[in-house]
Amino acid sequence: MYEMSMFAKVRRLFHRDNLSVSEIQRRTSLPLNTIKVWLKKSRPDNYKYPERTKVDDKLTPFVPILLLALDTKSRRSKRDRLTAY
Repeated sequence: MYEMSMFAKVRRLFHRDNLSVSEIQRRTSLPLNTIKVWLKKSRPDNYKYPERTKVDDKLTPFVPILLLALDTKSRRSKRDRLTAY
């Protein structure tokens, strides 16, 4: 059985790096039919991503204040911006 990382690598080589199926087969030494099947699927059948629940972190109450501070500092000249305290 192949791992999810190999599945992702094949899809990345094809879609992002624009390699042909035969070139992917040479680089990964996977069967040609396996590569063709993987490229047709969006994700393998046996792998399901777990549902993630939204969790508020410690900074959530301060997001509006932080966004306001970033906005005001971005309007200052580059020399006047503070990078560290």
